Amino acid sequence: MNHFRWIVPANGEVTLRIHFSSNDLGNFDQTFNFEILGTRRQYQLYCRGVCCYPYICQDPKVVFPQRKPDMKQNEVIFKKYIISTEKFYFGPLLCGKSRDKYKSSLFPGNTETLTILNNSPMVVEAFFCFQNDVKANTYFLEPINMTLKPNEKQMLNIWAYPTAVGVFDDCVVCCIKENPEPAVFKLTCQGVRPELELDSKQLHFDRLLLHRKECKVVLLRNVTPLPVAWRITSLDHLGDDFAVSTMQGTIPSKAEYSLQVYFQPSKPVNIKKVIRLEVRCRTSPDLAIRMCISWVL
Repeated sequence: MNHFRWIVPANGEVTLRIHFSSNDLGNFDQTFNFEILGTRRQYQLYCRGVCCYPYICQDPKVVFPQRKPDMKQNEVIFKKYIISTEKFYFGPLLCGKSRDKYKSSLFPGNTETLTILNNSPMVVEAFFCFQNDVKANTYFLEPINMTLKPNEKQMLNIWAYPTAVGVFDDCVVCCIKENPEPAVFKLTCQGVRPELELDSKQLHFDRLLLHRKECKVVLLRNVTPLPVAWRITSLDHLGDDFAVSTMQGTIPSKAEYSLQVYFQPSKPVNIKKVIRLEVRCRTSPDLAIRMCISWVL
């Protein structure tokens, strides 16, 4: 204020304009005291100014549907926000899935829905993007912008479709109009391909007497964080002298299975053949992502 004395006409009024401006965030209180000349009686006017930016809620309990306080070493996490690391984990995902029907419920493990809440007293105009994956090679989201009234919430959908093996870290960045500080949510996923390790890729059956049966064991080890389905494509080319304990099965993550191969010659023969093992991801059996493993008999 530039003037500190006013003459108020009888049965009249005087309009005072009080301006508030701040370079800092926060609540600012001020009391104005008025006194009628000669009466020594004071009249007080309490004023409060609030300076803030439009913002969204960043509380993980509001934003993420599934949360966990901590994670153990080497623990596999699927679609959970870990509070101790301040990061959302999609977990291991199969590489090479088609994105053509990403909005359908075909691959629920590849998508998550975040709740965006405007808990500020002002309208929020938000724009969303990824910090690193600007070309949507692994991650993409919808919608890219929102307008939220105070206490309004909308849903942000995020998808992860890794195209290569490895860990992909990124951040969802929420830029808010009139707010120089963006909201950032960290996330990660792991690209995985179905794979089995064999303790041996060659089986050597020694010389056997006719009609005597011998068994060899091949250890199939799943070294990936996803369950793997396997099957032997065919044994027809080997004839009736060979058999296996089972033609197909599923091996859980970090587990192993002992496959038994039997040889019982019915006539003198010297064989050098190949058995082919087809491997697929158990969670997506319809995908044409497979690996063939061979060993010599």
